[in-house]
Formats: sequence, C-alpha cells, structure tokens
Amino acid sequence: MQDFRYAVRLLVRHPGFTLVAVLALALGIGANAAIFSVVNAVLLRPLPYPDSSRLMVVWDQLTKLGLEHFPVSYANYLDYRAHNRAFEDLAAFSYAEFNLTTREQAERVPGMRVSANLLPILGGVPAAGRLFAPEENEPGRGNVVMLSDSLWRRRFGGRRSIVGETITLDGMALTVVGILPAGFSFSADNPAPEVWLPVEVRPDSARTAGALQLIARLKRNVTLEQARADMRGVARGIEQQYRPYRGPHGEDAGYGVTVIPLRDQP
Repeated sequence: MQDFRYAVRLLVRHPGFTLVAVLALALGIGANAAIFSVVNAVLLRPLPYPDSSRLMVVWDQLTKLGLEHFPVSYANYLDYRAHNRAFEDLAAFSYAEFNLTTREQAERVPGMRVSANLLPILGGVPAAGRLFAPEENEPGRGNVVMLSDSLWRRRFGGRRSIVGETITLDGMALTVVGILPAGFSFSADNPAPEVWLPVEVRPDSARTAGALQLIARLKRNVTLEQARADMRGVARGIEQQYRPYRGPHGEDAGYGVTVIPLRDQP
C-alpha cells in the first residue's frame, strides 16, 4: 500500500507523464485487442460448418494463361466427382440473381444454383420441408426452390404453408420444397443467397459448358497434400484423353487443378 500511495503521488505531481503513460497503455491494449479480434476471426474461430477443417475448395487452373482459379465445366466436375479418391463428396455451385415476382411487387434477389449434395456437405438442415434430391440436378427436372429464412419471413410472412406452393423467379413457376434455418449462410464475398435452386449438370462432349465452383469434404485421415496429388492425377487423365483447354491460338493452356482449404480461399 505504501508503494501504491507513493506511485499515485508521483503521478499526480507529474500530470504530463501520467497522460502519456495512460495514452500508451490505452493504445497498446486497444491495438492488442484489435489484433486478437482479427486473428480470432481469420485463424482461430472455426467456420460455421460441421468439421469445417475438412472443407476444401477445388478450382481448375490454366497456368500458362495466368488463371490460377478457373471455374470448372460440367464435364470436369462429373469426372472429378467420379474419379477422385480423396473426398467424401464433391459439390458444385454457382451464384446468380433472379427476379422474384409476387402480386405485391417484383424484387431482384441474390441466389445460388447448387448440386443436391452441397447443403449436406455444409451441414444444412431445412427448418421446414426438405433438401434437393439428386435427380433434381438432371436436365428439365429442377423446377424447385428453397428459400432463406430472411426472405421467407420478409416476403411470405413466415408461413410454413409456403412449402408446396409455387413462386415465380425470372418468369418460371418453381415449387418451394424447403426453408433454410435462420443463421445458415454460404456466400463468400457475394451477397447471401435468398433463393437456392438446383444447378442443371449435364454431360458435354466439348467440355466447355458450365462455370462451376466446387467445394469438397476431405475423407478422414486424408491430408491436403494427398488430396492435391490425387486431383492432379485425375486432371492428368482428363488432359491426356480430352485436352479440354487450349489458348486462343490452340496452344497448351497449362491445365491443372488445385485444392485450397475453404478457410484460406481468397
């Protein structure tokens, strides 16, 4: 207590020094808290998906054209899914926007077209209704839609009876099959999707149709490097058989594939 009283008397007698010391402490504590917040958000806090450390993003690469993260064609996606040995499952998605038309008003809403296995990979469980069925990714069979919780409440009053009814997106009548739970989102840098539709995945002999982004879940006990090596082997087989990518003058485009942890995705 004597040391404490002595320190207080010194600080009172030297207000300039006291002010500098207090400001230095405040800046140091504030900077430390800010840095920890960033590190916690970027490095420490897990992504909001089950076992998120095993979630990977898969991109095509055209290195000789300077394209390190290139969207994947339908045909490549089907081959990657069929022939990889590293992933429990591999899903596809693409962002889109739609005109939602009701009797009250028309609205432009962000959306996502997805393969039926995307939401299960992310642990998405509907709050009402069901998820997409695999056959709804087949051509001509994807006339269904799921709604985000926010859109469901904002435009449809939170009515569970909307499941089974039809809504109009871009002039198409689609049947609502499910409502996603509050708090669920998968959007990266894009606006959070408010409508989710099946992506139509079709074979393509030219291997040029489609511009998909892929997300996969690693098998247990498979490392990132093992997954990369496995996918490079699949890509080599595709290159040897189909030569899917060429530069503007028919030159080698440097086709390959890369696997990136979802947390590290730029």
